[in-house]
Amino acid sequence: LVKEELGKAVEELVLIVEAKAKELCPVDTGLLRASITPVIASWAEAYVGTNTEYAPYVEFGTKKTAAQPFLEPAFLEGQKQASKVFGQAVSRVIARFRKAAG
Repeated sequence: LVKEELGKAVEELVLIVEAKAKELCPVDTGLLRASITPVIASWAEAYVGTNTEYAPYVEFGTKKTAAQPFLEPAFLEGQKQASKVFGQAVSRVIARFRKAAG
């Protein structure tokens, strides 16, 4: 029960991070934004990333181009939301236990 609700919270958070990364991602051809995807590894582990070779150059910049961060700020937004999302998950667990106890 706890794993189920916390897993839902992890999934919700990874989708928040994905949406923020796509919102912040600079667009030229749209390939980078389209490549941003969430990966849910387990009920307790998830991440957002991209498989484009040039993503690090966009995120961190180069000698010739300024950084245009989109993944780190998205992660930080997920951190801000985590307490609320996990708090709601714990509340759902408690409610389900109470209902089952009856």
